[in-house]
Amino acid sequence: MTHPRTEIKNNIKALLDPIGPPVYVSRARDLRKGEDEAIIIYAPQETLRRGPGTGEMRPGMPVFRATTIEILVLTRKPGDGQEAAERGDELARAIELALNDGAPALAPTAASQAFSEAEQTQCLTAITYVIDHIDSMKGSAA
Repeated sequence: MTHPRTEIKNNIKALLDPIGPPVYVSRARDLRKGEDEAIIIYAPQETLRRGPGTGEMRPGMPVFRATTIEILVLTRKPGDGQEAAERGDELARAIELALNDGAPALAPTAASQAFSEAEQTQCLTAITYVIDHIDSMKGSAA
């Protein structure tokens, strides 16, 4: 049985695949050799609570999950980083639009951008989403 976090990441990947750069469901990592851009989806945090807010812990009650999804856009370009930043912004906008058109529509809760300089400037644009969902806790254990 697939974990709800895995389902969310895979569903987001399916929405982002048409954007163009390779999309990975994995932990944060650097660009691979020969890659100039990539999109990475991972879930760094999740909060859980049981029941309808009564504090009761009865067997079979659903679990309310708030899953934080980070979408990292990695771009590498020669120069001072302006091109890498602009491409990161273009891809971030494409991601926001793709996820806004998804069902249900998702709205980002935060975004940031950072740079590292070596032979080529690499830009990391991070977009954060928090997805609230209910896990019925039905199904069979593995």
